Amino acid sequence: MIMLRVFLIFCLVHMELAAYAKPGFRIQVSQKGLDYVRDVLLPMATDSIKTAHISDIEKSVDTPIGHITFKVSNAKVKDVDISQTSVKLGSPSDVVATVNKGLIAVDANWHYRKNHWPHISDSGWVHISASEISINLNLRIGMNDKGNPSVSTASCSVDVGKADVTFHGGWSWLYNLFSGTISDSLKSAIRKQVCPLVKKEINNDLNRILDTLQLQSDIDDHCYIDYSLVQPPLVVKDALFVNGKGEIFDKANP
Repeated sequence: MIMLRVFLIFCLVHMELAAYAKPGFRIQVSQKGLDYVRDVLLPMATDSIKTAHISDIEKSVDTPIGHITFKVSNAKVKDVDISQTSVKLGSPSDVVATVNKGLIAVDANWHYRKNHWPHISDSGWVHISASEISINLNLRIGMNDKGNPSVSTASCSVDVGKADVTFHGGWSWLYNLFSGTISDSLKSAIRKQVCPLVKKEINNDLNRILDTLQLQSDIDDHCYIDYSLVQPPLVVKDALFVNGKGEIFDKANP
């Protein structure tokens, strides 16, 4: 029975590999190679997050001035720190990215209204700094129909350690006395927004960049070499293997 199972697994693997063309070259990406890719992509990811759209947050909370509904809107990212990011290989085609001690700071408008009489309200702007953020991402490495590499988010989890809130405008001196009550409520709201934001940056923006990679290179005026992938990258032990065409074509008769 064991030998039969081994034989069936071998057949399935062979059938899967046979579905792809034979590679003309193979690149083995080690942990050092992944670290290099991380260092290249981190500044791009940071800039992308700084320009990302953040949804408005509306929460109801009990405060010393009564039960209020407050809204944080028009948030603009002012600072991002995801420098403590590690990247490890998973299997069979996964890369696990972990962000430790991340930080995101935003400025936004705030407005609140007391839910009961007298329905007092106030408004101004607020600085929110979420720190000690931990993000765990499971990224699936594949390829698109053009032979370019692609990335998709298989799973995402996040935890926000701290959220410091400083109010400005209106009676801010009073609200800052109990800002901790509101910051606890904001932590859960921020936690819910981080993974959708990260998934969008990876599934859309990063793949848009990967889709523009030039995988053909001129050799001379008459021919070129095609580096496009012939099968999705595969993790084997401690390395990521990338198989490409490596074929030379005549420009006149491609």
